[in-house]
Amino acid sequence: MKIPSLNLWYALSLRIILLFVTAMLVSFVPDYLRNFFGDVKYLETEIYHHSLIDDQYEWGFRHSLYFFMCCCLFIVQAIRLGMWVDKNHKEFKP
Repeated sequence: MKIPSLNLWYALSLRIILLFVTAMLVSFVPDYLRNFFGDVKYLETEIYHHSLIDDQYEWGFRHSLYFFMCCCLFIVQAIRLGMWVDKNHKEFKP
């Protein structure tokens, strides 16, 4: 029974942690940069849109681009992680 190198397990764990921590940290950015993104807050008299993402603000163009970029980067890194595991799968088998 071959035990995989601990370095591979640590590297895999670190990649997963970095992937999700980055996604969590990036989620705070829109709250602090409303003016930069060009978001417009709905007036008190307007009916709020009930969306899953942000129901009190109408996103500006830059905010939509930022969201799309983050989604693309997350997908790319998830695929890269999968390819890395596939490349090193022999080391992880008992």
